[in-house]
Amino acid sequence: MKKFVLSFLGTVLLSSMSFATTIALTDTFSTNSIDSAITGTTGVYTIATTQLNTPIATVNRTVFGRKVGNAGSDPLGKMESFVDSGSFVLNSANNVFGLGGALYDIPAGDFTGTIPTLSIDWTGADNPNGTLTFFVTSDAGATNLAKVTGIMSGGAGTAWKTINVVGTPPQAFSANLAQILAANNSGVNTAAITGFGFFWQTSLAQDATLDNFKVSGVPEPGTYALIGAGLAGLALLRRRK
Repeated sequence: MKKFVLSFLGTVLLSSMSFATTIALTDTFSTNSIDSAITGTTGVYTIATTQLNTPIATVNRTVFGRKVGNAGSDPLGKMESFVDSGSFVLNSANNVFGLGGALYDIPAGDFTGTIPTLSIDWTGADNPNGTLTFFVTSDAGATNLAKVTGIMSGGAGTAWKTINVVGTPPQAFSANLAQILAANNSGVNTAAITGFGFFWQTSLAQDATLDNFKVSGVPEPGTYALIGAGLAGLALLRRRK
């Protein structure tokens, strides 16, 4: 009987500890990416699709951007997003706006028992305001371009939370997985999340910089409860012994 109980409690502990993936990632943008830009009215581009950054050496980071433009925008005006000198940089030409961000690819992981929080610092801009979006995706994507295009259009397997930013930098922003899923959800499979990230939409003709993208994952209270129950059971057995 004791062997059965010990085996059961061990199973509880192991299952609670491996119930879900936990992550901890900090990107200080210390590795520069290619300076890339897009012209024309609209479009999507990706750069540095397999680039690694020293603090995130096990995660592939894809820098992406899209020029949005506006009525009467300069058709030759550029929209750029890239990593330079320790910051994530977005540049919008006169009468142009657009968005740029980064996708962090991970092996499909189970996030049903964790509440990861995504955060980033807005450190500079020559014009006020902007729009920040945090996202997670379970889309495997045939290519990174296809995956990024789906993310920016709210495609299947994507969830996102958009923050309307008012004022000027510096400001810090964050959102956890529960908030992202509750805001907008196009069928994310939290048992098989394949990536996460952010993008910033500039105000008109804005140059903006972001820094210190972080993801920190903590187990849900239920996971702690399972661990506590297993430990309490083992302690009770020891007392009886």
